[in-house]
Amino acid sequence: VDLGAGTFQVGTLRRVGAGNPIEAILNSESKRFSPTVVAFDGEQFFVGEHGAAFQRKNPGPVFKNFLNDPTAFVTKFAYDPQAKELQKISQYQSVLLITALMNHITKNLINKTEKIEITLIHPPKLSLSQLSAFKKSIEKLPNTSLFMTIPSPAAVVTTHLSSRMKEFKKEGQQFVVIDVGASSTEVSALQALYNEETDEYEVVLLNNINYDKAGDSITQCLIDRHVAPFISQTTPKMEKRIFDQVDKAKVQLTGNQFTKLIIEGALPEQQDFSAKLTRQNVDDCVQEIFSASTMRNLKQISFHLDSNLQTTYLFYGGSSRVPKLQRTFETSFQQQILKTVNLDEGAIYGGGLLAARHVPGFKTPNRFASVDLTKPALSYENQQIYQLNPFQKGLFLQQFEFPAFNLKNKSFNVNYVNESFYFETDETGEKKKKASQLFNTAQIFYNQPENTFQMKFHAYEGEDSLFEYSCQLEPADFNYQKLIKKYQMKKRAGEMNTGMTGIKAQKLQELENDAKEYSKQVEQLIKTLNQTKNPEQETKIALNFSSDSTSMPNLTYAAIHLVNKAEIKKNGEFIKEFPLQVKCKTLHNLRYMVEDYMFDESFNLIWDSNFVQKKKQQFDELMNQIELMIGKSDEYLSQFKQEKLRKLVSPVEISMIDIAIQDAKYYMDHVHLFPACSHLECLEDRIDDLTLILKNVDKVKQKISTNLELQKCRPKADQGYENALHQLNQTIKEAITILNQHQLVLQLQEACKLLFQVDSTKTPFEKLFQIYESAQNLSHQNLSTYTTSGMHKKLKKASQECQSINSSFQDLQSRVQNYNTTNVYNQFFEDIKSESVYKTKCEVIKEKTEKIQKEESELSQKLFKIQKELEKPKLAKVAEKFYLQSLEYRKLMEVAAKMKNELEKDDSLMLKELIQTQLGIQIPDEVFEDVMTKKMKKEISNIDIQSVDRVFDDLKSQISLKIKEIEQNKNNETKEMQLRNQ
Repeated sequence: VDLGAGTFQVGTLRRVGAGNPIEAILNSESKRFSPTVVAFDGEQFFVGEHGAAFQRKNPGPVFKNFLNDPTAFVTKFAYDPQAKELQKISQYQSVLLITALMNHITKNLINKTEKIEITLIHPPKLSLSQLSAFKKSIEKLPNTSLFMTIPSPAAVVTTHLSSRMKEFKKEGQQFVVIDVGASSTEVSALQALYNEETDEYEVVLLNNINYDKAGDSITQCLIDRHVAPFISQTTPKMEKRIFDQVDKAKVQLTGNQFTKLIIEGALPEQQDFSAKLTRQNVDDCVQEIFSASTMRNLKQISFHLDSNLQTTYLFYGGSSRVPKLQRTFETSFQQQILKTVNLDEGAIYGGGLLAARHVPGFKTPNRFASVDLTKPALSYENQQIYQLNPFQKGLFLQQFEFPAFNLKNKSFNVNYVNESFYFETDETGEKKKKASQLFNTAQIFYNQPENTFQMKFHAYEGEDSLFEYSCQLEPADFNYQKLIKKYQMKKRAGEMNTGMTGIKAQKLQELENDAKEYSKQVEQLIKTLNQTKNPEQETKIALNFSSDSTSMPNLTYAAIHLVNKAEIKKNGEFIKEFPLQVKCKTLHNLRYMVEDYMFDESFNLIWDSNFVQKKKQQFDELMNQIELMIGKSDEYLSQFKQEKLRKLVSPVEISMIDIAIQDAKYYMDHVHLFPACSHLECLEDRIDDLTLILKNVDKVKQKISTNLELQKCRPKADQGYENALHQLNQTIKEAITILNQHQLVLQLQEACKLLFQVDSTKTPFEKLFQIYESAQNLSHQNLSTYTTSGMHKKLKKASQECQSINSSFQDLQSRVQNYNTTNVYNQFFEDIKSESVYKTKCEVIKEKTEKIQKEESELSQKLFKIQKELEKPKLAKVAEKFYLQSLEYRKLMEVAAKMKNELEKDDSLMLKELIQTQLGIQIPDEVFEDVMTKKMKKEISNIDIQSVDRVFDDLKSQISLKIKEIEQNKNNETKEMQLRNQ
């Protein structure tokens, strides 16, 4: 957040490797900048562009420039401190306005549910106490914290450097930033140094000079010289109009030599005021405000520069665009002053780079760090400890004369448990281990120093103390709670709900030893301190400090540091320090102090304002809803009364709609007569009235919306339902037809039964071939003996498929019988067709349509499957195949029988002819002799129906192989002969 007296800007730090790390957040007017304005109407705060809009109507209760002093009362910054709206908050300090501003930023601009961490880019003149007030205001807001603070000149220099790193000189560079804003001018001296140890570029703010006049002062000068003398009477509203018009003219004169100024209604009788303004008029005001003496004072910033380093001068701030002002500064400093940084957005960009350094995992091409030497150092008795800056750490070892400590005997109680175990037999007879616990209480004593002492630290601005940081210290108490937790027994599953707990009895002695060891250390410490002859050399106090996001100190660790002493031991080793307990508080200078209650009350007032804003939004939304409904009511009613849309609304419903709309119209016609409403009670009453009206109107709205949707979808939904129902009925008719033509199915069932019924006289193939021969009018061939085991397996599988067909047939029959539900579907269709007004929702009709379609699809699939099976049953297919295969086997077995007979006769010639005829191969004698081995002759002799295929396949394979070998040998001999001849 870049906070300026005139405007503020907000952005989020986005995780990108290169480019602009800031993503700007636009306000409700889609602008990057919002005016730093807060208005209050007695109930609600209006901030930024909303405050500016309020100001145009009523400038009295409007606040500006309140960032400069959080401790001042709000009326100091009000346009009209006597405005009646401000009576409620006149005793609040301006932290109220800061809280309102930050609430607007977090709630309306950022508007995130996750934790919001704010980096504040602020004018360098704000003190630590003032920044601390900002922090407390911010952290009163829900889920919001202050991440860090950055002086704006450091952010501007960081922006300038980020695009010129190739030109950066490692020995360092100097900068003078001239920031001309709305209410003040800041001239700052800075150095940029490279830190090799951290690989960071440190931007160091050396000094700052503040001048409390700037852009608004030039505008007011123009008013005093060229407008005010000609206007006799004004009002706060007119004064605001004059200021805005003159300020616009001033901006126009930065690029033009003259402009015409017109202020409507500024003269008596609502006459317009007009005048001609020139750039010379602006130049005269600049010369008056930035006089020679003022410039000499601002030029003193040069005394803080190093003459050995190159110095770059930079302009910043929207008011620095005035040409005469630029020339004035360049003449005074005798330097060219660059405008390389965006005069409005340069600070927030550099602030993002500086904040990125502290974000874990965030990477930027170059790392920048901000150091502010204008901030004070934390001091103790005129000795500086460390420079206060955000997230700084200070280590301090101070000579200290400790008081004479006294011992105090203290004690604590602890529960301990004696635990024993035994075995118990449960209902199943299994032995289980059980625990018995006996609780006791022991009191343990230890010694504790009872003395405390104080240290007071200060931060000074010149000779003026900004705040006092007071700390009360005492030797650290024996932390027995931590040890008890360490030794505490873990509860078992069955003990989780019991209140008893404690440590094991065996650990009690260890806890007592810890207490004795602590007492021994304390006694040795006190003895050492009390016997020290030279305490300033032998005893010191060690302090560790850290700074928060606003640079305020926090003492994180303190201990008594012993120098060259060996009396105190812990676990057999010498210790050098004894820790101290610390309680610190900050007391700010009354000039900068804001009591804590003020932050609480400010937040409560902002919370009430948010509630009022929410109620106003609710009121506006209700008004808009009713107006929208009324605006469309006539159109809707005219539609419903048309003959073609008569099914939308019944005459009774049309009458109810008329009444509800007339009531709403009557209210809206008279609402403008009511008094203006802004406070909470009035708003709640109005909202109750509108809610009551809206309930009736909402019924109309819902009715209209529902009926219009039904008008669009019902015809299509009804047609879809009718089509689906018709298709289901057609499919059912087809199924009934198939079921009625069941003769073929019955024949198939009979065939399956014949195959598998118990009958010792016939095999399944005998029954199958008998059925096949009968169906084909063939004579009985007695082929069942010529079947193989493989054929038996296939027949069994085919018969199983035949049984599954029967099952599907029965399932289809059952489904058709159960389709009495179609009567329900038909009745539903008759009901929706007979509706005089659409009542049934399209979703209900679509749901029933999908159900019908699903049932029809399942039925069609079953019907299709059965039709396919009935066209060519499995059993019929395999019966013909098996019959022809058995005929072939019978022929093979006949040939095999002849081969056996010739083999027994030892007639090789006849055997050879039989094989040649069967295989269709001409067999040479030498091949036949090679093939007819003893093994082959044995196989021929033992041939049966199971092996006949294999034997003939072996014969054919071996003969073919031998013939191929003979042909190959002949080819080889022919080739050799040809080679010899060559």
